[in-house]
Amino acid sequence: MEVLFINSKLGYDYQIEDEGKGISIISSEGNLSYFKFREAPFREGPLYKNEKIIAQVSFNSTHFFYVIEQQKQLISVQQKIRDKNHFFDRHIEIYDKHLTINKTGIASMTLYIHEGRKRLLGKRVNGLLSRKQQNEWYTMKLPIKNKKILGSIKYNNKAIFITYYPNKEKLSISKIFLEEIDARFQKVTINNRSNIEFMYENENYNFDFRKVEKDHGIKVRGSKAKLPIGIVLKLKINKTCFYIYSYKGKNYLTCCPKKAYGIKSDLKVSFVKDTVIIYGKYSNTYRQSTGEYDYIYIKGNDKPISSFRRLSTGRGKSFAFAKIPIEFLTDTEEIHRGLYLGNEVEKLYPLYMKNYLKEDFEVFARKKINSNIVIFRGNVGEGTSCTILPFSEEYSLSNILKQNIASLTRKKGDRAPINLYFEKFSKKADESAIKVFDKVLAENTLSKNYFILDKRSKDFPLLKEKYGNKLVKKYSLKHYSLIYNADHFISTEFSNHLINDRIFINKLRSKITKTPLIFLQHGIMFAKPIENPMAAGFHKKNIKINLKKVVISSKLEAKEFYKVGYQPDDLLLSGLATFDYPVINDLKFYSYMPTYRYWEEHLVYENRLEETSYYRDIISVIRAFEENNLLEKLLIVPHNKFADYIVDHFPNYKENICTNPSEALTLSKIFISDYSSAIYDAINRGAYPIFWWKEKDMLIEKYQAQPSLNEDTAPGPIAYTEQELIETVLNAERRGFQLEEAFIDKYKKINNFSDNKNTERIVDYLKTEKII
Repeated sequence: MEVLFINSKLGYDYQIEDEGKGISIISSEGNLSYFKFREAPFREGPLYKNEKIIAQVSFNSTHFFYVIEQQKQLISVQQKIRDKNHFFDRHIEIYDKHLTINKTGIASMTLYIHEGRKRLLGKRVNGLLSRKQQNEWYTMKLPIKNKKILGSIKYNNKAIFITYYPNKEKLSISKIFLEEIDARFQKVTINNRSNIEFMYENENYNFDFRKVEKDHGIKVRGSKAKLPIGIVLKLKINKTCFYIYSYKGKNYLTCCPKKAYGIKSDLKVSFVKDTVIIYGKYSNTYRQSTGEYDYIYIKGNDKPISSFRRLSTGRGKSFAFAKIPIEFLTDTEEIHRGLYLGNEVEKLYPLYMKNYLKEDFEVFARKKINSNIVIFRGNVGEGTSCTILPFSEEYSLSNILKQNIASLTRKKGDRAPINLYFEKFSKKADESAIKVFDKVLAENTLSKNYFILDKRSKDFPLLKEKYGNKLVKKYSLKHYSLIYNADHFISTEFSNHLINDRIFINKLRSKITKTPLIFLQHGIMFAKPIENPMAAGFHKKNIKINLKKVVISSKLEAKEFYKVGYQPDDLLLSGLATFDYPVINDLKFYSYMPTYRYWEEHLVYENRLEETSYYRDIISVIRAFEENNLLEKLLIVPHNKFADYIVDHFPNYKENICTNPSEALTLSKIFISDYSSAIYDAINRGAYPIFWWKEKDMLIEKYQAQPSLNEDTAPGPIAYTEQELIETVLNAERRGFQLEEAFIDKYKKINNFSDNKNTERIVDYLKTEKII
């Protein structure tokens, strides 16, 4: 189940109720209407006249539930669509004979591309109102010589365009969403997948928002009438905010507020007792605008939290200062909140500070407040964010002193290479990094190699006895000195885990991001699609660290990395070190590990776990095992971000929950998951794998990409229902947990290595590159 659309434009919100059995719709006035999914009557056909969709819920790719506003009343209906349905819809336009669009339901349709009698594409579009899959491309060849729009679907300020590009031999399906439309526009029209037309002061203009910006932005075409100086029109397209303004007699479109508003900013920030002071120069090049946008906003607040004060006349007007009480910043459950400037009634653009280092995430100021650290920092959009994190040791006065000493005493000149090894948060030592480190120490090398580990780790005393001064205590002066002198990092995690998942200390972060990393990985990248938005930071073009090499396990896995910009030279085909001689204890449990679902994280943290598919998946598996007298064998393995919440919500099943995935892998006779790469580690240890894909369609829609792990490539049986899951478990028991030969062959394509020499191959590479 998934909520595809909620009509927030009309002020509606929603809440899933009764463990997923119903939904409450909350109006802008706070009125609540509850609907049970099963009680909604079935309806065929499109919307009736004057009906508006308030909510759309998907149960699967052919079954939908709707809440509809009908004569100021809310009603619910459900539809099971059939592709053969073809309802008339005035919003659909066909411009080419190769395209057919069938309206199959209220907000669903199927489009087909034909060449003669041959069907080249059949595509269901179920989320017409949803943001998902905004740009899709399909390779095909049509007898069309020039770029052509084959058809369109338009609904209010949303549109889908089907466009063919003969030079690329590709078909594009593009969604356009217009939001936050400036009230001063008299009319806005979507012409095609890149061109928007608007009317202002009875003049017609248009622009191509997909063009690359030049010095002042994208030229606005149409009327030659220039916008008045200081007037800026705003329009959000597909979540990106665009600004339309005039400069030297020409009209431009830009994504950069600095250009549109002529912003000049040289602001600084300081903490003074229980107040934040922002001060310095801040002006707009359009003189009449300076002082107009002096109100400070923070994400989540509709009203200003402060405003700048200025000298009244002359050049002094550009000097400004503002005070913000600390409680205005700390009264929130959010980690990151952007700061903005605007007039008295609305926020208009980000608050820009003086960026000395010209880096993303530069820290402007920080202070410990109770048990938290409050940080003012730059963000990706060059604006300013306030970040509130639980206070951790690296921000303590003694640690800052150690960091400064380490930075000042950094050694220069010729010396032996220094390499640092670590695992997640430098708090554990049971994966690939410790295996490679151990192997390197057994070699005769000229390098100096150290493993970083928190002294609170249960493994610290034993490993300290084994490795002596080669095992370095996290947060020690030696730890920081080694960071500043390190030539390479060798880890299962990205470089920041040498300290924490987020580092907001300028010098330390700069050194860590610049040091080359040999990324050992902690799992095979062949489960969740690598193109999913949550993995965008892992795409080659977005990498903020010095990623020298990534360890992979097969040519099949390499193809995943090629999809997001990696080249063959970026990859090391050696197999994961952690797969060598795996630890295996008493294999007696049937473990279930649902994959992390980033889109539900806020619901979990807001104590609304029961509204999540993560919760429903777990409870359905528990009940299936309980009903079949298998509960004592079941082990639920939640993601570490959700672990505490799962334990709290399942008090009657505490004995069935293991919050340590590494430990669960050593105990699993059967390993069940949807798209967790841990399943390959489990197979390597002898577990029987089962892919639990009851929510497969929903997960793929949320990932916004097709996983390469599918019915053809999965190295284990697939279950889509609770009954199939239990039957597969019982079949595994009957087989003595021996995996079928066909699945073993598929696994060998994903993991090419089974000779326990992965670590040796990695160390050979380190030698060849003179890293060790």
